[in-house]
Amino acid sequence: TLKATLYNPVSPKKLLQQMNFRKNQLEEALPELLLLHKDKPEKPSVHILEGSRGVELVYREIIDAARTGEEILCFGQLKHFDSSYKKLLELWIREMKNKKNRAREIVPNEEYELAYIKRVKQNKNARHLIKTVPRDMLVNDNIIYADKVAIFSVEQDSFVVLIQSAHIAKAYRNLFEFLWKHSEEV
Repeated sequence: TLKATLYNPVSPKKLLQQMNFRKNQLEEALPELLLLHKDKPEKPSVHILEGSRGVELVYREIIDAARTGEEILCFGQLKHFDSSYKKLLELWIREMKNKKNRAREIVPNEEYELAYIKRVKQNKNARHLIKTVPRDMLVNDNIIYADKVAIFSVEQDSFVVLIQSAHIAKAYRNLFEFLWKHSEEV
């Protein structure tokens, strides 16, 4: 006689629960794993991510960096959020309610950005500061976080240039600090 083992398949709902559990475990461990993961930091890398998916991927990475308590530096226009990335802007505003999250932003003194500032101030997060510069001075979004600089272009063909280099990030931080010093309190 042949011996056979019979298996009953697991419910797809149970598989989904297990996957979500594992995903949550990975998300909790991610900050520590990222600290352990060391690419060659002395060798810069440049990536161009195209399309709305690439742009969204980088914005989500920035939001994840903010969750670690790291200061995020942003300068640029926000109008593109109104049409294509409204959910991301809502997620950013929601995340910045957390008092451990830190960001400084410089935006043009325009109607859309002033409405954004008003919403951010409702969060009452003293670690999220915003200043303005004259209209039309900033035409795209630029974000500095960790040892990365993200330069966004979301006009017709959306893309982001993501540069990972401590040297370039420091240069952009210096540029940001100069703009910060010469921009207006709101």
